[in-house]
Amino acid sequence: MATASLSTVFNYLAAAFAFMAAIFWFRSSTASVKHEEKPDETGIIPASITVDGEDFIATTLLQSKISKQAAVWAAIAALFQSAALLLPSIKCN
Repeated sequence: MATASLSTVFNYLAAAFAFMAAIFWFRSSTASVKHEEKPDETGIIPASITVDGEDFIATTLLQSKISKQAAVWAAIAALFQSAALLLPSIKCN
């Protein structure tokens, strides 16, 4: 495969992975967990921080998990973009 076409493929892959990162970061920013007052095994309802009916701690943990996934997609996009930029400088003899 020619260097120019491989570079183009890598650019398209970088764009696709960057798009996935954007989707996951949007999901992260809108994720929320509704507060539920469920007693633990001893029958006590644990303390919680509730904001507008949402469990603050659980929401933060969920957003963090989704954000980590987005960061992986972004890292893969950066790898493909880097490869696309480096390809023209590689000389095949």
